[in-house]
Amino acid sequence: DGLELSLVPRDGTGNGFSGASIRRKQKTHFGRYEIVLQPAKSAGVVTGFFTYTGRYYGTRHDEVDIEFLGKDTHKLHAAWFVDGKLQNRFMDLGYDAATHPRSYVFEWFPDEIRWYGEDKLLLRVSRNDADLPQMPGHLFVNIWAADPSIANWSGLVAEGTHAKALVKRVQFTPMSQLRRAGQGATEPQLLAKRIATTESADPRSVE
Repeated sequence: DGLELSLVPRDGTGNGFSGASIRRKQKTHFGRYEIVLQPAKSAGVVTGFFTYTGRYYGTRHDEVDIEFLGKDTHKLHAAWFVDGKLQNRFMDLGYDAATHPRSYVFEWFPDEIRWYGEDKLLLRVSRNDADLPQMPGHLFVNIWAADPSIANWSGLVAEGTHAKALVKRVQFTPMSQLRRAGQGATEPQLLAKRIATTESADPRSVE
């Protein structure tokens, strides 16, 4: 069971690959974001779970990310953008995320963001540490092949690469429900999925 996101070679695209993407049509804001995911394991391939808004949607670029770089799936890439400015950390998981589906969470609040892997707190960033995103965004899950220009970060994807990520569950619980009922005590607001095959490029490239 679950949903497979595939990356395949495709002629005529910007970098020679096409990857699958899921987007929630309705915007989300502060709250708890959870995915049960087995990311792809292949150099140059990125599996992402993030909320995003930017110029394409008529706003500044704000974003909160969980990403897995296929070159090293023992690490979770936690990132956030405020008005297009990136800040990020790589967090050691202590296991290979690509072996089977596991739970990953980010909790996004006005004054704090927290990232979790398998219920273990990996990173907490407060507004005392850094500027934090404030704009509502669209929730995405995707798989994409990195452009060679960022190969130092992502690794270089080999010609003809095929890769898959497995999504078992996605859920969003608004902050108001978390505060009213306590974390984990509410029925989750399930992500309304719309699957689209897109050119394999990070959707942030619309910026």
